[in-house]
Amino acid sequence: MMIQIGKKPLALEFILDSVRNWDKRFLDKQFTFCHLHDEGLVLTDLPSYRKRDSQLDLSAINIKQIIFSKRFFKLELASRDQWSGVYPEFLVPFGPCPKKMIFRFAKQKESAELLRRFALEHQIEIKE
Repeated sequence: MMIQIGKKPLALEFILDSVRNWDKRFLDKQFTFCHLHDEGLVLTDLPSYRKRDSQLDLSAINIKQIIFSKRFFKLELASRDQWSGVYPEFLVPFGPCPKKMIFRFAKQKESAELLRRFALEHQIEIKE
């Protein structure tokens, strides 16, 4: 069963991170939704990628850290040379953007708690 825990806010990267570190051309080519699944996280809806939706099943071993704030969380993925399994082809051309993906927590209050529990279970580094 998949539970939606986050949605991509528009242009939030420019607020929380230095603009010069982001390639603005590819902001529309990032995932829109983050779901929690039994085995890991599932990122969905990459409509700009070859004009079709995409899904990335993200194993806990490929998540470097999760940064929590009050209403948002930021996923930082392991670098390509440390990735376990096949590196997703649709992350390759987008530069640094997809390696740090920001999502707004879903409206359910337990979303943050579920993600925190998932991170602790799988020994993923947590930052506040």
